[in-house]
Amino acid sequence: MYQAIYYWVYYYLSKVRTNKTTAFNAFLLIVLLEGANCISIGRFIYNATHFKSDDQTATVYGTIVVLSLMGFNFFYLYQRRDTIFKQVSEY
Repeated sequence: MYQAIYYWVYYYLSKVRTNKTTAFNAFLLIVLLEGANCISIGRFIYNATHFKSDDQTATVYGTIVVLSLMGFNFFYLYQRRDTIFKQVSEY
């Protein structure tokens, strides 16, 4: 599923004439959307449990989540982008 989303984001970003790094921008957009999803899940857990933490702890947790998302997407999507584009464009 992520591969198809990555392909279509890449496809529509490639239509923008001023965009030179389309594959990387698609990668960053996927990370941004996944991060927003993690924030909404975290907010739901916070409202359900009333978990309290200080700002420094929240910064550390946020950094860990973002770096793990970027690492996963880099190895799963960005490095395999040529094969993903070939596979999905054949649908």
